[in-house]
Amino acid sequence: MERELERFECQDEDGRRYTIVAYQEFTAFNPVSGSTRWVAGLKRLELSDGSSFVNYIDEQRYKIVATDTVVRRV
Repeated sequence: MERELERFECQDEDGRRYTIVAYQEFTAFNPVSGSTRWVAGLKRLELSDGSSFVNYIDEQRYKIVATDTVVRRV
């Protein structure tokens, strides 16, 4: 299962705006006794239109993989 964690706006140095979406995967864990628990897994970032993954640089900067464009959170 995958869940959307947040959406936020970023801007490149030319003023173009991008919406980045953060997702997190969850895996079902079924113990021998007890109920199913969901375990948090990997997080990923991508543009809201799905055209590219996004890499985290620091709390304010991200890099769009397809274009090597660095954007800042606004």
